[in-house]
Amino acid sequence: MCNLDGHYAADSVAAAIALGAMVAESSQESNGQGGALPLSASLRSTSKVLSSPGKGSDAISPSNLSKNFRADVLRENAEAVFAACDAAHGRWAKLLGVRALLHPKLRLQDFLSIYNITQEFITSTEKIGGRLGYSIRGTLQSQAKSFVDFQHESRMTKIRAVLDQETWVEVDVPDEFQAIVSSLFDSEAIVSGSKDNAESNMTQSYSNEGSQVGSVAQNEPTDSSSTTAVNAAQGKAEVIERKKSDAVTSSQSNNSNTKERGKNATQTLECGGVSYHMVNCGLILLKMLSEYIDMNHLLPALSLEVVHRVVEILKFFNTRTCQLVLGAGAMQVSGLKSITSKHLALASQVISFIYAIIPELRQILFLKVPEPRKSLLLSEFDRVAQ
Repeated sequence: MCNLDGHYAADSVAAAIALGAMVAESSQESNGQGGALPLSASLRSTSKVLSSPGKGSDAISPSNLSKNFRADVLRENAEAVFAACDAAHGRWAKLLGVRALLHPKLRLQDFLSIYNITQEFITSTEKIGGRLGYSIRGTLQSQAKSFVDFQHESRMTKIRAVLDQETWVEVDVPDEFQAIVSSLFDSEAIVSGSKDNAESNMTQSYSNEGSQVGSVAQNEPTDSSSTTAVNAAQGKAEVIERKKSDAVTSSQSNNSNTKERGKNATQTLECGGVSYHMVNCGLILLKMLSEYIDMNHLLPALSLEVVHRVVEILKFFNTRTCQLVLGAGAMQVSGLKSITSKHLALASQVISFIYAIIPELRQILFLKVPEPRKSLLLSEFDRVAQ
């Protein structure tokens, strides 16, 4: 099929087709004039037309017919390849649809494995088929949004129950939560204006531990494919997790003398050089915020949805805390006999801590938000801070 231009059989077939057409036309003309020409005369007149360089001879030449035939075959082959890719997209989308109720309830890492495999499949088949798979992309985006919605609703239900059961008693702060705060402030360099320099430094500092993670994070701004963007987000999340573990190790070593004296690791939460006394609901909210950050990094296409959910849970926590402590609602829902000054002080400490980490939250979460939407979300964050 690739050598149609020089193939004698194709040329002879095309010439025969043209010759047959000329014979038919000449015979029709002779019948219309009332007399039938001999077949030899028809063939002679047809051969003259074919051999003469007159009008329309180029349009029916064997070479042009061969080129048109090749173009038709190539076009039909391209359509067949696209149809096969489209059918594969449809089958994959059906598999996702069967598990539509299960996927939102998965853990983040389990859902992410399905999400990444589907993204790689879409990217590969789109390159082969030459067209975008709008249907399967819509299915994947819909399930990812359902995952974020379900995770947010479950966290809203949990924080609501925790606040209603809160007795506003000071609790000790495990090292895990101090590590989360440390990771927030360590991540500030990644999302600052000098992001490229920060990522190159980060690559050097982690080259011995994981060169693959560092290289992905460094190349992420220059690669526009969806698969590379997801892998880069995974690299950033792994770096943050390593910083968390380093912070835990450092905190454990710094507090070894305190543990030897029989005291807890930490009684306050350090943030920006300030110590905050915490209650149970404040620590649980901090853990939830770190989980939202993980979703934001690993599902960058849904960053806008994640930011909206973070704003919603922060607003709810602030409003409900005021109702329970300042409005004395805790006396009805959690059985407190009275709201003391200590309760007020602890509630103030928790709210002050959340206020202190809002700038870091905003910088990290806005990394993947589209530029036209940032101004509206910034105003929402500012209202939460007020």
